[in-house]
Order: sequence, then structure tokens, then C-alpha cells
Amino acid sequence: MRSLDVATSVLSTVARLGYAERIGTLGPRPKQPLELYDFEG
Repeated sequence: MRSLDVATSVLSTVARLGYAERIGTLGPRPKQPLELYDFEG
């Protein structure tokens, strides 16, 4: 199973051909900054 995992990982990397390095256009920025909250539930 390890060889199958490695083979599919290599194939998916080759199939992407560097698409992860491309950056598209950014959308509009919000007028107000976002407020982030952190709490323990």
C-alpha cells in the first residue's frame, strides 16, 4: 500500500504542473476590518 500512496502522490504533483504557484486577481477588500474572536467552549 505504501508504494500506491507514493505513486498517487507523485502523479497528483505532476498533474498540477505548478498551478499552486500562480496567484489570481484579488477581490474587493472589506471597508471595515474583520473582528476575530477566540473563546473556549
